[in-house]
Amino acid sequence: MMLGPERPEDGSIWRLVTAKSNQPGDAFTFSTTDGDTSYGVEAASLETKQAAMDLIGIVPNPYKGSSAFERSQLIDEVRFTGMPSEETIINVFTLNGSLIKTIFKPEGVRDQAWNLTTDNSLPIASGMYLIHVDVKGVGSKVIKFAAIKKRVQLNTF
Repeated sequence: MMLGPERPEDGSIWRLVTAKSNQPGDAFTFSTTDGDTSYGVEAASLETKQAAMDLIGIVPNPYKGSSAFERSQLIDEVRFTGMPSEETIINVFTLNGSLIKTIFKPEGVRDQAWNLTTDNSLPIASGMYLIHVDVKGVGSKVIKFAAIKKRVQLNTF
């Protein structure tokens, strides 16, 4: 949706209506452009961006066998939330310090999915993990993550 040259009034309420029904796993993202001075919006300062690092998280945490993001019983998925728009590198470590997964989030993307696999495409084991989130030009944060994997039972053989 694009707005014309006139700025909407403060407190304006937007309602989005669709003919399609929401389905489990649907995700919606709404954003504004940083630094769009034509509407009086200024880019966030470095201090503001660093304070926003506290909002970065992973859901669900702990992961207990399933999440609302999964589209089938064979695909596990969690999401990183509260991500800034800057380019970000996410490294997942076991508690003994082994790097098992590196995820690159491009600039402009606000959320990032992870299918709970390693860089070798193997499913992770149940346990505790440390996740290092490094936001380019802003800073870094460490998240503790617990995963309790489900036992896979196939419906067809």
